[in-house]
Amino acid sequence: MFIIKFKKLIDLIKKDKLEESYKFAIELLNNYSDKPELYVKAAKICFELNKFTEAKKILTKLVMLKSWYKKNIVREILEITNWKLLYPNKYFCKEPKFSSDGEKIVFVCAKRDTNNDGIINNYDCGGIYITDRNASKVECVVEDKYYNSSPFFSPDNRYICYLSAREDTNKDGIIDYRDRFGLYIFDLEKGKERLIVDNIYSPKHPMFSCDGEKIVFSCWETLSSKSSIYEIDLKTHSIKNLVSKNYESIFPRYSYDGRYLLYVSFRDKDDIIGGPLHNSGIYLKDLIKAEEIEVVPCNYINSFPVFSHDNKKIAFLSKRRDTNNDGVINSLDNDGVYIFDLEKNKEYCIHSDKYYNKFLNFTFDDKYMVFLSTSAEHKDAKREYFKYKGIYICNINNCKVKQVVSEKYYGCNCPEVSLKRYEVIYTSFRKDTLRGLYIAQLFELPTRDEIVNIINENL
Repeated sequence: MFIIKFKKLIDLIKKDKLEESYKFAIELLNNYSDKPELYVKAAKICFELNKFTEAKKILTKLVMLKSWYKKNIVREILEITNWKLLYPNKYFCKEPKFSSDGEKIVFVCAKRDTNNDGIINNYDCGGIYITDRNASKVECVVEDKYYNSSPFFSPDNRYICYLSAREDTNKDGIIDYRDRFGLYIFDLEKGKERLIVDNIYSPKHPMFSCDGEKIVFSCWETLSSKSSIYEIDLKTHSIKNLVSKNYESIFPRYSYDGRYLLYVSFRDKDDIIGGPLHNSGIYLKDLIKAEEIEVVPCNYINSFPVFSHDNKKIAFLSKRRDTNNDGVINSLDNDGVYIFDLEKNKEYCIHSDKYYNKFLNFTFDDKYMVFLSTSAEHKDAKREYFKYKGIYICNINNCKVKQVVSEKYYGCNCPEVSLKRYEVIYTSFRKDTLRGLYIAQLFELPTRDEIVNIINENL
């Protein structure tokens, strides 16, 4: 009898009859209080009706049952609760990065409506914070007096570099994301900050070298010049140009052995100015031999390349089709996820542009790629550019994709994989919240006790 009634409940849910399914679910719970799957469905209905307190009560009763801890039940709970919350979603968190030992996390967080537009979002000034993977302590390193972004740990975890806008360079009366950034470094041991590249150059995309002695970045030498890529020696403060100034070049990344520089360059026309409507290629510079290698030509819009940790592969995003059928290929189209094998001199796609894909990460062992995406489980479903995004992991060898964090009730952003473990940090939000900071395991599920804590903390 229960199976028949449970199927009826599922049918009501599928037909989106939430109020009717809610009443029916509560009635079933009164009669079948030992069924874990019933608790989960009832909690989901409450969640969709914005009855979060009741959803929490139902899940609290669920975990008191003897036989509730099953793989499918845990995954459904996580759809409602999300994974472990490290920093509250009443704030706007963004751009988290792991330290090299995988123990600490640096991130930006906006806590105040600094531009007085009535909401807290990406346009407000955010401070830079450091916490650990257990969220046992949170420390503010750089205050939100100015607009800060792009924090990055040094390899020895003593320093962080970051961008900060501290002058009203566009003369609009406020200091915000539209002003030019300076590049700063902060000594975490001494608690001292130092400006290393002035905002007149508008530096972007900073990254430490593997020995921590240099920082690579893209910038504009003059207001009329193209963006090129430069390296600053942190001891001598000398700045060296690394690539041709004839083209617009952005998003530099060192290889993990420090020999190569990876970057995006716009070269489909002599007078090109880089942007989302223009094709871009991916290039590799041998910093010892001073030789440049074209990895991916400017046939498509290629972007955000990253090295594997063994320096043998490069992953990147590529827009190659008009996926939204608006007649042009631009920033609103989906990217495919591609890998270029440097040893085999071969390119291959590991995840289709049928889905929205972004934020590529190799796992520490280079066996998997972790990224933001829409569902890979329902291939016939219409997936729109502005829908919630989840986090997925793809086996590089067989291209099998597995969901890590569901996008059913939460939108995710900025996934960053640990350099030591199978875990990912990310920002996430649900309806009527800002972006909290979360951490999830790539393969293991939370333990019983961890699920109980997640329910108590997240709902």
